[in-house]
Amino acid sequence: MISRKEIIEVLKKDISKAFGVDFNETTNKSRKREFVDARLVFAQVCRYHLKMKYRQIGELINKDHATIIHYLNSYDGHYKYDSVFKENVDKLVIDDYLITDDLLINHELKRLELKVHNLKMRLSDTKEVEKYKAKQLINNVLNSYNILGLSNLQNNLIIMPS
Repeated sequence: MISRKEIIEVLKKDISKAFGVDFNETTNKSRKREFVDARLVFAQVCRYHLKMKYRQIGELINKDHATIIHYLNSYDGHYKYDSVFKENVDKLVIDDYLITDDLLINHELKRLELKVHNLKMRLSDTKEVEKYKAKQLINNVLNSYNILGLSNLQNNLIIMPS
């Protein structure tokens, strides 16, 4: 079983990557947008997914409980109206931080591997359908030439190999 401390470290790394910041720098007093946004998302995930108290979250990022409450109250507005913030948050798969049991992680990994395989198969099928449609279109065009008495043009066209 993965500990909460390990989950928090992974969360910090993922937020750093998504927001393009060093999470250790987010604990300073900087008001730069990327640092504030990273702290805001961190507070949101810690509170609502890891069920941490305001004080506990604040201790991790050197903020008091009132600042954490402010972050949580402003999260929805940022997500709804700030496209850059939303894009960065969407890079994170927040539900992944709820999976802490090794057996569940392995099960999720197998499920995702199967999903990737199925998506690859669908992509392959889509390519085959597109090839078939292209061949049909070429045949329709050639038939149209034949109907118009332009069959000699058919010899000048380059046909896609099957």
